Amino acid sequence: RDYAELRALARQSPPGMVGDVAARLLRSRAHSPSDNPAELASAVAGCALFPSLAAFVQHITTLERFRMLAASARVPLATIHRAKGRQSRLVFLLGAAEGHLPPTHPGTDLAEERRICFVGVTRAKDVLFVSAPRRLAGKATSASRFIGEGQFHRLLFPTPHRLAALVDRG
Repeated sequence: RDYAELRALARQSPPGMVGDVAARLLRSRAHSPSDNPAELASAVAGCALFPSLAAFVQHITTLERFRMLAASARVPLATIHRAKGRQSRLVFLLGAAEGHLPPTHPGTDLAEERRICFVGVTRAKDVLFVSAPRRLAGKATSASRFIGEGQFHRLLFPTPHRLAALVDRG
C-alpha cells in the first residue's frame, strides 16, 4: 500500500512532497534490523534537491555504482584533519581561499590553522595541486595567506599524459 501511494504521488507531485510522504511512512512503520533510519532520512531529505524523482533515482544509482567499485579504482577524499598520518602520490588542496583557510570566525588560532594547512601540504609524496578560487559565493576572494607563506609557485601545468605518467610510476 505504501509503495502504491508513493508511485501515485510521484506521478503528480514535486520530489519534495514525495520525500515528505516517504518520511512520514518511514516514521510510522516498525523498522526491521536491516533498516538504517538515518540513511533513509538522509535520502528522503536529498530527494527535494532534485528536479524530479527520476533525477534523484539516477543520482542514487550512480552513487551506488561508485560505492561498488574496487578500492583500487576509487579516489580517496579526506579533509585535512582526516588525512593526518597518511600520504598520497597526488594531493589536491582545494579552496585555499582567504577566509576559509584560515577561517575568519572569532577566536581563530592562526598558528593552529597554519599547522593544519602544513599537514595538508605535506600529504603529497610527488605532486601537490593547490587551488584558490577567484570568486567565492559571488564575492571576489584572494588566495590564502598560507599559500603565499609557503612560497608556492606555478611550476608546471601538467598535461593529462604527464599526470598519468606520475600516477603510473612505481
